[in-house]
Amino acid sequence: MEELVVKKETMSSLEVAELTGKQHAHVMRDIRNMVDNLKKYNESTSGFVDYSSDYNRGDRTQYKYISEKSQKTILDFCFKTGNKDVSEYVIKESSYKDAKGEMRSVYVLNKKASMLLASGYDAFLRAKIIDRWEELEKEKLKGFVIPGSFSQALMLAAKQQEQIEEQQKQISVMNTEIVEMKKKTDYLEIILNSKETVTITQIAQDYGMTAKSFNRLLEELKIQRKVNGQWILYSPYITQGYVHSKSVPIMHKDGSRDSVLNTEWRQKGRIFLYEKLKKAGVLPLIERN
Repeated sequence: MEELVVKKETMSSLEVAELTGKQHAHVMRDIRNMVDNLKKYNESTSGFVDYSSDYNRGDRTQYKYISEKSQKTILDFCFKTGNKDVSEYVIKESSYKDAKGEMRSVYVLNKKASMLLASGYDAFLRAKIIDRWEELEKEKLKGFVIPGSFSQALMLAAKQQEQIEEQQKQISVMNTEIVEMKKKTDYLEIILNSKETVTITQIAQDYGMTAKSFNRLLEELKIQRKVNGQWILYSPYITQGYVHSKSVPIMHKDGSRDSVLNTEWRQKGRIFLYEKLKKAGVLPLIERN
């Protein structure tokens, strides 16, 4: 049994009860009796139902039974006249939460089914149901629904609360994603704002590591290897323009001067390292919680 969803084009048995002043149980009984009569006439006429005698109509209008599904107390009934150009009469069983939070059965009828039900009531009660449908149709044109009864107001409020809670969950997820994106943006902005090449020591500091441990990490990830005392990128990366080798003068203990090649990372290379390390689960300090 599905939970009641209030739509502009339907009316619940609970609302019929409040409009007419009848007990809800009695309205549900009236609906079941109406469906039983339809089924009875359908069985006696091999698929067609004659209502002319019941409603004192001069013409003989035939109704064709379309489908009926019944499991325990669940009602799902639909029928239409033999005229293919007209819409169906639809009655479905649903449920709602009462004031105690308990689930209760309720029938939901489309306009034609509710008008058929009203035809069995006196003129004053029929007028109330007709007036309510006129209100619903006007509200539909305006694009919103004003509850016509206290029960409908409760059901609409419950539905709106569910929608609000779902929206809050979505907003929470979006806020988390925004925070993560901002962290990433902040670090990338640092990289993009720095046009100069930087040493591995400077990059290592962004990750809270020493140059030695950071170099070892890049070696483990098969990004670089050491050749003749200098860190060299592996062949897939060596031609990508990630690094720049810079000659740095040094002085030996004996006072002699010399120079060594020092690898510095370009902006493009720093972005490459960021993406590779992130895939490996290593984030810069600015992106850690």
